[in-house]
Formats: sequence, structure tokens, C-alpha cells
Amino acid sequence: GIFSKWFPFVLNACFMMGAIFFLFKTASLICRNNTYALLSAIAYAMSLACITTTIYIRMYSMLTFFVVLFSYMTLFLYRNYENVKTKHFVIFGIVAFLGNLTHYYFILFELLVGITLLIITIKRKGAFSIKKYIIAGVLAAVASLSVYPFIITNVLSGNRGLDAGNISIDFVTILTYGVYKIRTYIQIISKEIFANQIWLFVLLVMLM
Repeated sequence: GIFSKWFPFVLNACFMMGAIFFLFKTASLICRNNTYALLSAIAYAMSLACITTTIYIRMYSMLTFFVVLFSYMTLFLYRNYENVKTKHFVIFGIVAFLGNLTHYYFILFELLVGITLLIITIKRKGAFSIKKYIIAGVLAAVASLSVYPFIITNVLSGNRGLDAGNISIDFVTILTYGVYKIRTYIQIISKEIFANQIWLFVLLVMLM
């Protein structure tokens, strides 16, 4: 019978601390340098994006955690394919399952990462077990639909689903919409992470 803002806030804080930790682990795999990885984690932890996600009492801190963890697991499986065991794919499947149930945005991210990994694996003809990766993802999707079958309805209908995109499909519309979305993305990143200093964002992109 007690209501307190601290209950969800503590939960948010725990998920964001987990997200920062796995961001460090992901950056360490990418950079192969713990110093750069630590700087990445600190930069995100001190950003407005991290702070606002933590204090905003909705599911987005949990979504952030599973997105970062999913990214780390994907990169870990790809980079360490020689030492990867079945248990690692099981863990990956559990992460995908929990992410699917957190927010349907995760499903879109999951699909994009999976398609990208599939293209890279085919192009480089690597020894990575893409079959096990796909099987784990499919099983996670089936399990998610078994628990909450309304995921399909959420994605395909409603003002947040595909029904919201009732616009004429032509090249000019797609190009204009794409440019608008990219500009909006840059503005949000500049505001939330770089304190509205767009030149810092441009500089970082150039350095990368």
C-alpha cells in the first residue's frame, strides 16, 4: 500500500548501471583498449541522454540495457566464434527473449543487427556459426509470441505501428522523409549528448 517514486527510480538506475557496464565491455571488444572503452562508458554516463533515461519512469532504461547487452552478445559471439559454446547461444536467446518483451522497438533493432551480421558473415565467408545465431533468435521470437502474442498487433497496427505510416510511397516522399529523420536524429544526439553543440557531434563523426 506504499507508493514511492524511488521504487521505479532504483530499478531504472540498476538497468542503466548495467547498460553502462556492458557499453564498456562492448567498446572494449571494438577498440581492444580498456582506456578508450572506459572513456566511452564515462562519456555516456555523464550525458544528458543517460540522465534523462534514468529519471524518466518508463521502460526505456530497461530497453537500453537489453539493446546494449544484445549488442555485446552479438559482438562477443562473432569475435570469439572459435571458443563459443552452446551455452553462449542460450544466453543470447534469453537476452533476445527478454528484450522482445520489453519493447517492440527492440525487435526492429534485433532484426537490423541480425541482417547486418548475416551480410558480413556471407561477405567475409567467416567461420561464425550464423545458423546457431539465427536459430537462437527465432526461438526467442517464438517464446516471446507465446508469452505475449499481441507483439504483432503492436508492430503492425496503432498510432505507433505501421498504420502510422499511411503516406504515399514514392521516391521524393521517401527521400524527404529520410532526410528529415536523419536531421532529427542529429539534432537529438547533439542536444542530449553534446549539450546542443552540433560541432562536437560532427567532429566525433569525422574522427571516427
